[in-house]
Amino acid sequence: MYKQIECYFDGACEPNPGGQIGAGIYIIDGDNEITESFEREPSSGNTNNVAEYIAIIEVLNRILIYKQCRIAIYGDSRLVINQLNGRYKVNSGSYLPYYKQASELLKGVRRKNIVTLQWIPREDNAIADQLSRESFVKEVVNWNLIFNDD
Repeated sequence: MYKQIECYFDGACEPNPGGQIGAGIYIIDGDNEITESFEREPSSGNTNNVAEYIAIIEVLNRILIYKQCRIAIYGDSRLVINQLNGRYKVNSGSYLPYYKQASELLKGVRRKNIVTLQWIPREDNAIADQLSRESFVKEVVNWNLIFNDD
């Protein structure tokens, strides 16, 4: 019998393109839950697609340790899910190196586990979405402290 693992990822870039990236992951491993958020400073190569790939790469890095599990990965990025499932072509773009990295990591996870990737609506991805936006919330709070300080 396979152990069941659920993984959720989300990423955002504000403003898109060129803004700050936030990425969030949520992994459920039995009674254990892993939640993490990541941020990257603004850069001309930052896009929503890059943010989504950064998020799934973080998930894949965390689940490389699993063996003989049934792992379901959920995300609200049709591009990422369908590219990694082989349904969409991979074009050139700033996300291309991230696609290659995610694809290689996914192969490694699939060697030891049964893995599915599935698109879900944003409202079904609320925890990862909230985690991906935490860095933006901190930024707004910091600006408010600066401008509202009398």
